[in-house]
Amino acid sequence: MPRELRDRSLQKILSGCTVLLLTASCAVRNGPPASSIAGTVASCRASEGLLFEVSDPQRAEVSPLVLLGSVHFGNADMYPLSPLVEDAFEAADGLAVELDPQLSPEDATALDERRQLPEGMEVCATVDQETCRQLSATLVRLGIDPAAVTHWKPWAVAIFVQQRQLEQLGLPAADGVEMYLLRRAAGHKHVQSLETLDRHFAALDDLPATTQNALLADTVRDPSTIARQTEILLRAWCTGDVSTLEGALILTDATLRNEILVKRNSQIATALAALMKSPDRWIAVIGAAHLVGPDNIPDALRGQGYRVRRLTTTAGATTSADAMSRP
Repeated sequence: MPRELRDRSLQKILSGCTVLLLTASCAVRNGPPASSIAGTVASCRASEGLLFEVSDPQRAEVSPLVLLGSVHFGNADMYPLSPLVEDAFEAADGLAVELDPQLSPEDATALDERRQLPEGMEVCATVDQETCRQLSATLVRLGIDPAAVTHWKPWAVAIFVQQRQLEQLGLPAADGVEMYLLRRAAGHKHVQSLETLDRHFAALDDLPATTQNALLADTVRDPSTIARQTEILLRAWCTGDVSTLEGALILTDATLRNEILVKRNSQIATALAALMKSPDRWIAVIGAAHLVGPDNIPDALRGQGYRVRRLTTTAGATTSADAMSRP
């Protein structure tokens, strides 16, 4: 594969790990048709998404951490975000993200090797004939050279295909919320990864073959699924609609849920707690799926003794509440 294409595809996979939540592996709920993505994007301008303040009640002198639930795709028309978010970003000394997408040559090589099937094996040999046929048709429709992904593992192909589908909807990963803030942080703020590269992708690479194959099958089965689910999720994120986000992001595969969300949520919460011990003021940007539903990060932080409050803007006034807390 040409170096330029390889680097672009690595960035797609790096920024799109949790985009797998958009496939039919989630419980896709009925919703409005995906005929108005542009209108939904426009309504997202000045959105505050899911915004939380995390403080340590035992250490009042420590600056609170601001936690922003994000979407890993977007459009330039979504920005700037709410003044509540923009002000928190400006006030922060550092920006924490799940994983900094700036890859060293060694990391790029490691990721490239991780997504490769054993030598001589092709992805179509790992799935049934119907999925192989649908994959071939999808690659042609999206203008992807089949040779570029022939020897990739199913999880890597699924993410790459979904990213291209999102690009066709006008929602590239390069315009996701964390990428928007990372560009602004460059040269001005500390940037901290909350996960290691290995842990980030082990969540997918360690999935059983049957689960990986199901992910790919879901991705290529119905081209309208990702468009429909994307609009539902984007609208819910823009309006801070926790109930819809929780309903749309239910993972029906227990193994996938445990690897993608439960294990990582616990580890990310621990990393956030470590940031809370820093004298710096931090804003952390994490996929919204990690902040809602069972075993979410806010609840994990509450379990460690931190106070977590949802921040919202109502009628021009900033309000906070212990929303979404569980006994």
